Amino acid sequence: MIYLFTGNSSNLVRKSVFKWKKMFISKYGDFNLIHIKNVLDFDNNSILENLISESFLSEKKLIIIDDIPLSTVEKGKEKKDKEEFIFKLLGKIPENNIVLFSSISPDKRSKFYKEIKKVGKIQEFNSLGEDDVSFKLRQLYGDKIHFNAVKEIIRYKGGHIDKIIPEIDKLLITKNFISKYDIVENIYPELEESIFILID
Repeated sequence: MIYLFTGNSSNLVRKSVFKWKKMFISKYGDFNLIHIKNVLDFDNNSILENLISESFLSEKKLIIIDDIPLSTVEKGKEKKDKEEFIFKLLGKIPENNIVLFSSISPDKRSKFYKEIKKVGKIQEFNSLGEDDVSFKLRQLYGDKIHFNAVKEIIRYKGGHIDKIIPEIDKLLITKNFISKYDIVENIYPELEESIFILID
């Protein structure tokens, strides 16, 4: 079983990998979980052993490999050699081994990516751009929210539409129209966004 988590949102990819790890540990324990964060930290024998060996005293084994397939900007020969080595092992992975590749911007023209597409499953995690979020909010709420209020809440919530909609819905319980002032007075910025607002 081969999977690739990719997309334009490194945050969503990381969260999804973490979720899989957590679910796997809760069901099978952490003994048969291997997370290779940098392929250069593992020699070929270790990679071979981890990918090809069966799980020990468990039904499944989870192997996570970050940054493979390589991106189009990767120039390092060592990493390319590792990718080629792993590519040759793809057809030899036991059925009960779950291999999860995590790569933000893999080269979709590479034979590695094409092979995963053919024999595995690719899950893309993409976050909407600011213009897309703004357009969706205008569609949902029309003239109930001022354009500047839309811009402000997008900034406060880092563009996460799943966090923005509940906040707007709460405000609309007591208001017929939302202004930028309403956002500033009633909405708390996300922790990672608040530092930018403080220094803005």
